[in-house]
Amino acid sequence: MKKFENKLHLMWSSDHRSAFDFEFLHKYANNNRFEPKPEMQRKLWNATLERKDFPQVIYKKSENEDSFARKVLGHVMTTGFCLISGVQATTDDTKEVMLKIGPIQKTYLGEMWDMLAVDDFQDTAYTNEGLPPHVDATYLTDPFGLIMLHCMHESEAGGDSFLIDGFAVVNHLEKEYPEIGRASCRERV
Repeated sequence: MKKFENKLHLMWSSDHRSAFDFEFLHKYANNNRFEPKPEMQRKLWNATLERKDFPQVIYKKSENEDSFARKVLGHVMTTGFCLISGVQATTDDTKEVMLKIGPIQKTYLGEMWDMLAVDDFQDTAYTNEGLPPHVDATYLTDPFGLIMLHCMHESEAGGDSFLIDGFAVVNHLEKEYPEIGRASCRERV
């Protein structure tokens, strides 16, 4: 770490080098916290949110990568999810869209995998059974930042997905049951 030209210069163990302007560092330091713009404030939602009001972006191959990622991630920041339409039902097109949003994190399952119903599989996620509300991959040391699900073939019955706004749940608990609400934010589970 060195300091010159009004910048902080870092050399990482991988030999990667970074330079940060002191004005930038001061602006985002803890004593001068970043406040998101009003349009980026979290929007709480519940079961009354209708499908037509879901945050959605239409994918166009020709669209600038930064513009597309900014739209999708803006929705993820404010509501926690985003529907992306216009993606062909192929693994290659799905991967192309994912890479426009950010790098793909490899797991023990690889970069991408198909979720197919298997009758004798030990994990209910790979069956036709409905799943109760849950958080994926909590058992991983480095869990996913974002999960992208792409329905390649729509089933005649079943396969329903549902989302829950965890922030809205905590907000409700804090208002209706303050002790439980505070504990839900304070206690490690």
